[in-house]
Amino acid sequence: MTRDDLFNTNAGIVKDLVDVIAVEAPKALIAVITNPVNSTVPIASEVMKKHGVYDKRRIFGVTLLDVVRSQAFVAQLKGLDATKTVVPVVGGHAGTTIIPLLSQVTPKVSFTEEEIMNLTPKIQDAGTEVVKAKAGASGVKPAEAQKLAENAVTEAQERIIAQRKARQEGAKAEEEEEQKQKVERAESEQKFYDYAMQMAEKMLYHDDMLTAGTKARRTIKPDASVPSLLKGSKRLGIWKSLDDCQEVSLQFWKEWDARAARITNQSFGPENSFEEQIKWTEEGKQWPYPIDNEYMFGPEEKVPFYEHIFLERHLSGLGLPKEGPIAHFMELVCVGLSKNPYMTLTKKMDHLQWFAKFFNKEKQALIKKLHEQEQLAAQNS
Repeated sequence: MTRDDLFNTNAGIVKDLVDVIAVEAPKALIAVITNPVNSTVPIASEVMKKHGVYDKRRIFGVTLLDVVRSQAFVAQLKGLDATKTVVPVVGGHAGTTIIPLLSQVTPKVSFTEEEIMNLTPKIQDAGTEVVKAKAGASGVKPAEAQKLAENAVTEAQERIIAQRKARQEGAKAEEEEEQKQKVERAESEQKFYDYAMQMAEKMLYHDDMLTAGTKARRTIKPDASVPSLLKGSKRLGIWKSLDDCQEVSLQFWKEWDARAARITNQSFGPENSFEEQIKWTEEGKQWPYPIDNEYMFGPEEKVPFYEHIFLERHLSGLGLPKEGPIAHFMELVCVGLSKNPYMTLTKKMDHLQWFAKFFNKEKQALIKKLHEQEQLAAQNS
């Protein structure tokens, strides 16, 4: 498909869509993303003009192709991460109208004059090269293209064979190394077993190991004149019966065993949505059925509704004036608190008490004086 074919196809689509928009939603914000954007935006504008609803502030051309291409080319040239490279691009969307601002690249990099001269046309003509490639206008003859494709396939096969051979050789080397480690481990374990057997023979069958000319080891026998602790005939009488005895163990180990059993028996998570909702309900993340709007209200569950609404009756006990600007202000405070569904009654009362402490006798006298001066000034004006 050539660029002309692309324009002819997409132009018809944009025209039909904007025709409907002009009739059904003439005040809509139209973001045109259909390529070529620099050609389809004027088409949308002309269609809106034809219907008499054109507004240049409501039609936009949206594209990131030029920005993404600029980021990729700059990152490739300077060895940067393309996902973290920012290249501002201004101007249009075709050819020389695309202007990459290479002096404002982030992260900061410097370009030579030659790099700028080579990189700018590359960014500007990238879209045209793609369209030409799709249309077969790459400049390569069919016979040459076939030969290039065959060579590419052959080279790919050779690379795959080489990589597979390298992996097999690496796996063989790893297997030989592992076998060597097993042999070394077996030898060290065998030495340990031999030493243990020698020690057992010395302790259990020492008489058999005495050779000719070897002095026998001295045997120490117990003294019969010393009374044995295990042959006493007198009982202490501590445990006459086991009926009253109780098994005593630390609570820590019971909890330890229960925790181990719970971890062993628990699954890795809910197996279906029903188990998931059961788990959420047990954790307090989901309301149980039937739905209760006062679920987990705590102490507020016992507070009547009217206590939250009729708060003015508490003002008389706070030592506040019953008329004047302070009384009017506190009336507004009570109205605001009564309409707040998120505050507890205790918190609302704390608010009223705070205002009562704030409007002490001195402030009441000051506000009364200022109010009288204001009224006097209003009368004299």
